[in-house]
Amino acid sequence: MKVENHGLDPLARKQTEGAQPLERVTSERRDGATAERTRAGDQAALSDRARQLARARHALDAAPEVRAERVQSIREQIEEGVYEIPYKSLAARLLRRIGLG
Repeated sequence: MKVENHGLDPLARKQTEGAQPLERVTSERRDGATAERTRAGDQAALSDRARQLARARHALDAAPEVRAERVQSIREQIEEGVYEIPYKSLAARLLRRIGLG
């Protein structure tokens, strides 16, 4: 499918000619959400849940990739019956993760 402009671009330029940038104002709402609005009164707010999801996404992006060679090594040890689970270090990591270690 081909979409053609049909001369609409000059209209878009005329609408923005002389337009002033909006001044943005950030404020804290009673429910803890941060609101951003313009002088004209438009506003947008991020809820605590949205901020939490953004932090989770950032943490996921920062997480290391799967180490294929490590996975393959453990897989081979399991297949050969020689893999030993590091119980103490596993328990320590689990306790740290839930805040008890």
